[in-house]
Amino acid sequence: TMAILTSSSAANAADSSTSLGTDQRGVTRPQNGGYDIGAYEARSPDFSFSTVTSIAADVGGSGSTTVTVNSIEYFNSAVTLNVQDEPAGVAVTLSANPVTPDFNSSASSTLNATLPASLPAGSYGLLISGVSSSPSLSHSTGTKIVVTPTTGGMKNVINSFLTTGAIDRSGIANALSSKLTAAQTFITAGDNQTATNVLQAILNQLNAQSGKHINASAASALITDTQALQLSLGALRPNPLIGYVTNSNSGAITGATVNVLNASNGVVAS
Repeated sequence: TMAILTSSSAANAADSSTSLGTDQRGVTRPQNGGYDIGAYEARSPDFSFSTVTSIAADVGGSGSTTVTVNSIEYFNSAVTLNVQDEPAGVAVTLSANPVTPDFNSSASSTLNATLPASLPAGSYGLLISGVSSSPSLSHSTGTKIVVTPTTGGMKNVINSFLTTGAIDRSGIANALSSKLTAAQTFITAGDNQTATNVLQAILNQLNAQSGKHINASAASALITDTQALQLSLGALRPNPLIGYVTNSNSGAITGATVNVLNASNGVVAS
């Protein structure tokens, strides 16, 4: 099949009464007001985006993906890219902008995203748009930043919070980091239950220090990260506290509900 341009003498020159409803590729006829002579129906030059894979990143880390612009029907103009809807504090850059695909080919740019320590684990949508001036066209596509915590990434986040003052006691930061080191040891050994228990101890400490020696928003981010790390280990529950409750005469009390309180008398477990 020979491709033709919309400026070809064969464009819009076929007899409509004898023309088929699609060309050899399955493109609907007509495209530009009339049927084209031959097996190829010319469309106006355009561009499209290939599917943009998600950006995978650790908490407080960075990641990248490839944005590819494809030429349709001999499109060969510069396409200016723009990234929108990135979460607060996320720095995005493009390795090439604008990009110009060759005729019926493609051109790519690497999209990099650097995350702040304050961005917790989760999935965040991005909108990528492209604009050309000649011809005047605009298209968009979407992708996601998927933030998945590791113990190493969380320790980096803790150090960042300590540096910025969001954690104001080095002893607290060291205690949290030590627990994460212990959790990773159990994860590496395949002991996810004990790792879950250690992570629960981190959650208890974060809840107790939130708004005190750990800024509330920093504590919230770390709590989300810890819970996501727990979830990644499987549907495990921390081992319960086991014991009994007695009255002042050392007699057993049955049917009692026991609450575990933090330093502010807030219930952290029951």
